[in-house]
Amino acid sequence: PQDILNAPSAAERKLVNSKRVTLNYELEKVGPSGVSTVELWYTMDGRSWNKYPVRFGEDPGQKNIAFDVVGEGLYGLTLVAKSGVGLGDRPPQIGDRPQLWIEVDLTRPLVALTGVLVGQGADKGKLAITWTARDKNLGEQPITLSYAEQIAGPWTPIVDKQANTGRYVWTMPEGVPYQFHVKVEAADRAGNIGEALTDNLVKVDLSQPKVRILNVEPGK
Repeated sequence: PQDILNAPSAAERKLVNSKRVTLNYELEKVGPSGVSTVELWYTMDGRSWNKYPVRFGEDPGQKNIAFDVVGEGLYGLTLVAKSGVGLGDRPPQIGDRPQLWIEVDLTRPLVALTGVLVGQGADKGKLAITWTARDKNLGEQPITLSYAEQIAGPWTPIVDKQANTGRYVWTMPEGVPYQFHVKVEAADRAGNIGEALTDNLVKVDLSQPKVRILNVEPGK
């Protein structure tokens, strides 16, 4: 984990699932000399600040900045505008809070499908699906369950926006094929999605064959 001075709370972090980040901005209090440049400053520890090497803001119509980060982690970002005569806020110093914290999260949730149990007896017509899903940025209702006759799909939703309880009992409706694959997906708050699928087809045939003797004949 990063050692960050005045580390932001989870609510203060904007999650991004890409190394390419775009900041939208607007300029205020622009004088007659206009704006000569917009500087992007970033920190990964709240102490040392670095200026992004690319110049921005020379186009007066520009409304966003796109830049690349080196990898996963927390980044504190501050924009500093300079007027046409060079006036503007001082660059951020040690301990200054950024205007924005972003967390770059490129890791998919780790998902395992631990069981698919076809109900018998009183649970006839039900399917109990169990799973595990782990990620540091899982949302409150990150789970989607679905089924398909072929591993390549198309997938039909069973339920979505489920809490990560690890278990769901599905009352199967009419028309569900007698054999199918099951998939569990977990989405984190950055938009990364992890999934797990059944290796083998789940076979649901609730018929119980019976034999009725029709008649008897002497052996031939």
